[in-house]
Amino acid sequence: MERFDAIVIGAGPAGSTAAYRMAKGGLKVLLVERAKVPGGKNLFGGRIYSHILRKHFGNFESDAPVERFVVRETIGMMDESDCASIDFVSRRSEANKASSFIARRSRFDKWLADKAEGAGALLVPGTNVEDIVVRDGAVRGIVSGGDTIESECVVNAEGVTATIARKAGLRSDVSPSQVKVGVKETIELGKDRINDRFNLSDDEGAAGVFIGYPASYLSASGSFVYTNSDSVSIGLVVDPIELSGARKDVQLMIEEFRLHPYMQRLLKGGRMIEYSAHMIPNSVPLEPSNLVGNGFLNTGDAAGLFVNHGFTYRGVDFAIASGIAAADAVISAHSAGSYGRDSLMSYYEYLAREVIPELRRAEKTAGVLHNKRMFSTYPPFVLDFLEDMFRFDGVGKTPVSSSLRKNMKGRISTLTALRDMLSAYRKL
Repeated sequence: MERFDAIVIGAGPAGSTAAYRMAKGGLKVLLVERAKVPGGKNLFGGRIYSHILRKHFGNFESDAPVERFVVRETIGMMDESDCASIDFVSRRSEANKASSFIARRSRFDKWLADKAEGAGALLVPGTNVEDIVVRDGAVRGIVSGGDTIESECVVNAEGVTATIARKAGLRSDVSPSQVKVGVKETIELGKDRINDRFNLSDDEGAAGVFIGYPASYLSASGSFVYTNSDSVSIGLVVDPIELSGARKDVQLMIEEFRLHPYMQRLLKGGRMIEYSAHMIPNSVPLEPSNLVGNGFLNTGDAAGLFVNHGFTYRGVDFAIASGIAAADAVISAHSAGSYGRDSLMSYYEYLAREVIPELRRAEKTAGVLHNKRMFSTYPPFVLDFLEDMFRFDGVGKTPVSSSLRKNMKGRISTLTALRDMLSAYRKL
């Protein structure tokens, strides 16, 4: 039976990057993927931050499947009929130098897996990993289709369910508090319509996030829109605990978002071509015991490397960073001839230095994201106040202070509003 230096489970961003890096480092690497083709089970469509790709893949724009580079950012609040938003448009540099881009994971994952295969990794798609091989307290391979495939170590990039990580003893059962639920629709619209309605040129993209309606004013939940090359991705990210308590249907919520007057102006004449749902990691422990084992490393979504700031969602760049760090740790362990936990601990040290501080900072926003008033009270208050500000009925304008008091009455006290503003300032 053929033996490998490393086996990587999952050909997503973390797994393919790890396989690419290890293969380039001269290791014999097996990359297994459950789907028939890499990206075949990843229906995510959204933004990816460019910095990590530019650092490790150089001029990635030359062949990566980039839909558009993000130059327009929108943050908004909605109620059933109205929307208030802030737009930021940056054209300080060429579009292809923007800090993030829009991609479809089905194409992006295949591109990364091809990089790994081109570097010398053996890619075997359509492979389901049922178990791990443990000898003398260390992981020494995988079991797939009843066959044992041996290796010196295993890099786990299986995704948010973390089934193999649990078998390795690095994760406990996934609880509802450790995930978010994401749903997405892709609306085919055509490049010209997108450029016209979002005020973009061919390579430029837009990304927007909204709170309030239609996420049924659930805390820690919101909706999003991203422009692909010739289609638009819209969706929701919701807290499953909040969703269950409110007894809301997430499919109805995304339909309400699509049919909102603000969105209809952008999507009119479009045709839905894709619907998908997936889980997103949230509040997963980031201790060494959850990330590093004897002959085993946990990366990407399986490690819980995801950030929700409320106005940005980040995961893919952290996954790629974890794949790089895992690969470097394995290459170092290979040189030392030892794959024990201590020999692989440089992986955690990299994350503790480069990734985990960002995740810890994001945890501070949890108090803001779980403040129900931010999602249920402030959106309708702001929209009603702005309606007063910009409406004139011939009787005379209401003073701003009077409008503020009127719209706050019965909703929130001045003291509570000031406390919320101060808390958000400190945590964001």
